[in-house]
Amino acid sequence: MNKEKENFLDFFLMNIRKIFSRDLGIFLIFLLIAFILWYLNSLRKETETTLKLQLNFINPPSGLVIANNSTGSLYLNLSGQGYSLLKFSMSKKNRILTIDLSSVKLNRKSGNSSETEFYLLTSSVMKEYLNKAPSAEIKVLSVKPDTLFLFLVKNSSAGKSE
Repeated sequence: MNKEKENFLDFFLMNIRKIFSRDLGIFLIFLLIAFILWYLNSLRKETETTLKLQLNFINPPSGLVIANNSTGSLYLNLSGQGYSLLKFSMSKKNRILTIDLSSVKLNRKSGNSSETEFYLLTSSVMKEYLNKAPSAEIKVLSVKPDTLFLFLVKNSSAGKSE
């Protein structure tokens, strides 16, 4: 009698494994297909996302160089169609924002020493600059931080000897 129970249990478990291994695999494949179709459908809609950009400054005012502590990152709140945002955020070249200091309006402030000049780059100026950079389908909603502080130091000549 004990042998019959073991045979029945083995038979039952073997059939359960066959059913679940075949049916579960098919179920998981169709679940994955459904998820992909749902995700592609959701990308058609207007959506918002936040993207972190590394900053790179070029063309400082003449006679000045950018101090080391003026580099950093910027957070953009973007709005657009999901496909456009996905394509924009997946591109590695869009992760670095190069700001040409000769083409933006900087608010000059005096620095702590005669060697340092202090500039402010406000979010309104950055939004104008950034709306040109992404594609036409993407709008920049907000920029954080709202003000960038640039420290520029006077360029010392390379041929100077001590």
